[in-house]
Amino acid sequence: MSEQNLENNYSNLRIKKTYSYTASKYYGFTFLIFAIASAILVLGVYLFTYFNVANRIVMASDISVLSIIFFVPLILLFIFSFFRHKMPPKVFIPISIFLMLVISFWISTIVSLLIIYTSIDLNNIILIFFIPVAFMLLAGVTAWIPGLKISKAYNLLLIGTIAVFVTLIVGYFVTSNWVNTAILTLMTIVYFLMSVIEMYVLKKRAKYVSQIGGRMPLGELLLISFDSAFNLFYIYAMLVYYAALLFGKR
Repeated sequence: MSEQNLENNYSNLRIKKTYSYTASKYYGFTFLIFAIASAILVLGVYLFTYFNVANRIVMASDISVLSIIFFVPLILLFIFSFFRHKMPPKVFIPISIFLMLVISFWISTIVSLLIIYTSIDLNNIILIFFIPVAFMLLAGVTAWIPGLKISKAYNLLLIGTIAVFVTLIVGYFVTSNWVNTAILTLMTIVYFLMSVIEMYVLKKRAKYVSQIGGRMPLGELLLISFDSAFNLFYIYAMLVYYAALLFGKR
């Protein structure tokens, strides 16, 4: 999201009742939603592993059922990514909650299967969840560096994304450990850069809330909070996924 469009994404909201909000309220809502979604993900991995839920789902379902479970929400996520900023709060918030639950289900299933079938030990399981947190904290610190030119992060993200696609194409024709390692490394870098950009946007949104807080409806505050929390959770979930793949390959 570019800076110049940041304040225009939600301009179509109809203001009915306003409250006085500050940046701390925005941060509070955002990180509370993110924390709840992340806790559901961690709990999901634990329950899916302890009760062997993921394995039962895979064994009990045929390929068509599994395709519906995974690809229908994926299509919805793709559509959501294009129209999310045109949705009113009453539509956006329920859909974002549903998609966060779907992402939790996906990642819980995959990570649980990796834990079961690759014998990842307890220490590595802990690292799977805390390494992404460390990456996101580092991204947050990076985003707050004075004079940071976010355009450089966008350019690096574009380069990293292209490198991922090239490596994936190579990996399709060449089966090698170094190719798999390169893919995991590049994807981790891509999501780290996404974290930096999102933390930067988070800071800009907090400034926006502070500037117009006295004229902001509750729906708008919840909308941008859910939007930020969704982005943070998606990045965290994908970093958990790649961390699990990394330890699962050892």
